[in-house]
Amino acid sequence: MTPADLRRPTHMIRWLRPLLRRPAFTLPAIAGLAIGIGATTAVFSVFSTMMLQSMGVRDTSRVAAVWLTDPAHGQQQVELSYSDWRALSKAFDIALASSVNLDFPLTFNGLPEHVDSTTVTGNFFEVLGVTPLAGRFLNSSDDQPGAPARIVLSYGLWRSRFGGDYSVIGRQFQSGNSPVTVIGIARPEFDFPRDVQVWTALKPSWPDVEKNAELGVFRSVARVGSMVGATASANVALRQSDAIRPPGTPKLNPSVIPILTEIYGSARPAVLILMVAVLLVLCVACANAANLMLARFAERKQEIAIRSALGAGRRQLIRLLLSESAVIAVAAGVVGLGIAQAGIVLLRWYAPPELPGMDQVSLNGMVLAVSVGLTALTVLLFGAGPAFVSTRPPRTQSPRAVRPWLIAGEVALSVMLVVTAGLLVRSFSKLSAIDPGFNPERVLTFRLTTQLPDRPAWQSLYTQVLERVRALPGVESAGAVLIRPLSGAVGWDTKYTIEEGETNPNGNFEVISPAYFHAMRIRMLAGRDFDASDNEQSVKTVIINESTANRHWPHGNAVGHRLRLGSGPKAPSLTVVGVVEDVRYHEWEAARPDFYVPLMQRALFRSDFVVKTHGDPWALAAAVRRAVFETDKTQPVSNVTTMDSLVERTLARARMSALSLASLAGCGMLLAVIGIYGLLSYAVEQRTREIGIRTALGATRGNVARVIVSEVLWYAGGGFLAGAGAAVLAASVTQSLLFQVTPADPLTYLATALIMAAIASLACAVPAWRAASIDPAAALRS
Repeated sequence: MTPADLRRPTHMIRWLRPLLRRPAFTLPAIAGLAIGIGATTAVFSVFSTMMLQSMGVRDTSRVAAVWLTDPAHGQQQVELSYSDWRALSKAFDIALASSVNLDFPLTFNGLPEHVDSTTVTGNFFEVLGVTPLAGRFLNSSDDQPGAPARIVLSYGLWRSRFGGDYSVIGRQFQSGNSPVTVIGIARPEFDFPRDVQVWTALKPSWPDVEKNAELGVFRSVARVGSMVGATASANVALRQSDAIRPPGTPKLNPSVIPILTEIYGSARPAVLILMVAVLLVLCVACANAANLMLARFAERKQEIAIRSALGAGRRQLIRLLLSESAVIAVAAGVVGLGIAQAGIVLLRWYAPPELPGMDQVSLNGMVLAVSVGLTALTVLLFGAGPAFVSTRPPRTQSPRAVRPWLIAGEVALSVMLVVTAGLLVRSFSKLSAIDPGFNPERVLTFRLTTQLPDRPAWQSLYTQVLERVRALPGVESAGAVLIRPLSGAVGWDTKYTIEEGETNPNGNFEVISPAYFHAMRIRMLAGRDFDASDNEQSVKTVIINESTANRHWPHGNAVGHRLRLGSGPKAPSLTVVGVVEDVRYHEWEAARPDFYVPLMQRALFRSDFVVKTHGDPWALAAAVRRAVFETDKTQPVSNVTTMDSLVERTLARARMSALSLASLAGCGMLLAVIGIYGLLSYAVEQRTREIGIRTALGATRGNVARVIVSEVLWYAGGGFLAGAGAAVLAASVTQSLLFQVTPADPLTYLATALIMAAIASLACAVPAWRAASIDPAAALRS
């Protein structure tokens, strides 16, 4: 072979032949890199959606969500009132939206149906800076008392109910007894607030909103100059409005949150951590491939020496060796795309339903470009180093000396992954162990939002529905509640005053029927449940939760004491008749003050129903719908689900983070096992003659195994210590995702040490056994 031969174009088939002849080297290298490239591509597809896209919002760095906080009472998310909005409007351009999604009646093909809606001020879309797919968005002229009712459709509703027909713009539909006109369609990427299907203007929907200006039922978005400056400006505006607040009202502070943080919540730091973790897996895969390449190039020392003797320069030799690395990387990239597509499907399947943007995650152009870039990067990461080391002059460091350090690096990165995954798994375990205060098993739940005119009509409808549902075969008990548990971070909140004391904000207000506690298995701790005697003619009563009772009456029975729900002297005075255990209505991690009032005293235009069944609750869904239809043919049933599903949905984000990181940690550990196994197998092969001499001189099998394994275990142990130290420093980043677990949790680190010791032992077992089983005579003959 001449130097001219080396300079000729090398065909792919010539590169493939030596690789195909060594499947024991080629397949592990391709498989490991494919896992790294595929996992990184899949996670990047989610990362690009949550970190790099804006959901159609213009200049997201200047758009924020604004809430109120009450530090004196530990409330971190207090809803805004209309008067708060007017005060904050002096500080920046701010818009309101209802704090929870509302049921909006629309008649499709003659059948009434409820869709999720939100009521917004006329400047809502302007503040966000979004543009419609077709038609126009609501504006200030639409947000006037007496203005025609106009609505904007979400992209999903437009596709599912109208088949993507643009002629729907300008058409009128019936909403209850009133006509509404469709004026616009939102773009597919715009999904704020989450799951909204219809946006309506505030004042046509609620003409007397200014008469209820102190009622806190809104969330807000604002366009600001900077987040820090916005907080200061909002604080000044609120202090100026404190003078007109009712006496005893607590001092509230503004909380300004970047809009993407508001939309994605804890999912953004979780995805960032996941992205870092998957890059660590890619590094482990590259280190593993580099180890295999070093072993492969070491076997070719004679070939490389011959090529060099024939005149091949070092640059030519490196190019030759890199060409083989490129072939492996391209093959791994192709396989990795298949793994990435499967990973995206799994991520979308495991993702929480309320996580925005997951339906947009795909192998789009940006993701494919990143995958191609990762393939090129892996050539440099795992190919260049071994090529440079293997073509050095003999007097310099040999590949054999480099490989244990790569093993140490693999172990260190794997330890970081296992520790982070362990912390999240421990956190999820503690979250799952929380008692929500009710039993979700075998409970079907649904919602009714009525168009009936007044409270007597609402009470009559709810009572008749409960009677029919309780009479169904398979129903154990049934009850009604204003907002069922785990329906969102905000609900129907109320201020309250304890016997002429100061006003306390953000108590959870619930209107319930008799037997609601029984259906949900909520324990009564003191006093009594509501019954038929708690009606509009009787004394106004209330049941409170255990935390509220202990807070305000720590040394005595709360039953018989009085409180007011609402602010001001006109708020009704209620007698406490019972105390029940705490229930997680909003935040899973903590309970709020809960106040239950009787359905027959305070019924509202909407109510959730809970049905305790003897068997599968879904089996009764159709019968429950029929029972409601037989009561009122114009009343649609919405939000049919089970309490088990709501619990699962609440824990879904934590579960996804824990499972995803645990899977990546598993990949890292598997690659570490392969790396250690490969290094030891190569060491046994290279030291066969030495082992034969040692055995012939009297070394026992144990001595031989110890010689082979000890060096690798020293490096693996060093890698563990380095990885554990790095994990302690890096684990503080996960603090916001942890619940009742510290970043330095000793149990997690102990478990990681045991796991890594187990996999190192597993990886060492077969090569050590092979070394100990070598026949000394055969070894010396070789």
